Amino acid sequence: MNNLFKLENVVAVVYALVFGAALFALFFLRVSDRLAMPVAVGLFGILGFVIYLRPAQRISQRYSALFVALNALLVILFFIPGLTFSVCLPLPLLIVFMLLIRRERSTAMEQWLKTKNFSPVANPPAEILEKLGPDRNWRCFANSFHPPGSREVPYLAWFGFLRTNITTMVNGAPVQTVGLISQVAVSFFPGTVGENFKQMIESRAADRQSFWKNLRPSSAQLYPYQVERFPDGSFAAAWSIEHIPLLLDEKWHELESLLAASDS
Repeated sequence: MNNLFKLENVVAVVYALVFGAALFALFFLRVSDRLAMPVAVGLFGILGFVIYLRPAQRISQRYSALFVALNALLVILFFIPGLTFSVCLPLPLLIVFMLLIRRERSTAMEQWLKTKNFSPVANPPAEILEKLGPDRNWRCFANSFHPPGSREVPYLAWFGFLRTNITTMVNGAPVQTVGLISQVAVSFFPGTVGENFKQMIESRAADRQSFWKNLRPSSAQLYPYQVERFPDGSFAAAWSIEHIPLLLDEKWHELESLLAASDS
């Protein structure tokens, strides 16, 4: 139920209602084109913002809320006779919004690492790195979980990218482009997590193979694509998660909850 009231969902519903009302007035209530057309054109221009808001909201809730307010003001201007110039404003406003979100994304990850007190690890465990895949440009950091009502659990966090070659056809000729899939892994030192926790993570990895779960777009973030037990007692799991603070906070909260539940 809470998902229904997320900002991007509320904006999409309100937009659909206003746009539908404008079209109804234009085609069925015989409102003059001079009044109705600028409104319809302006609302259509805002569609790009409504679509882009969902991924942008994950990166910066502050900028998203600000530009929702600015676009709401634009909608009001569309309905004021004599301010037809306002229909030209959605596109430049969207461009500014996209540039701000792009800049925010480039700095948000580093700020998140700093805020959460991650310490870079110059020489991460070679065996774990080998299993995770050394070709994925992993960056390794040390930190500790502090599950509520439980003990401190030290761990290593790994942030990397999987490069994929994507072939598309342009004018009848194949063109290859390089895609990047963000990946996150967490490894635990020997003796720091119990068997219950390991089995919880392994069961989620097994759930990933479910046909129905593979149909869900969020399954890559919910279920680990790799789980490893090491001879020395170390334990590691890896997910395909974008390096966005909001998504990382959700994953870290989930892991802390599992650690607390496994110790209870």
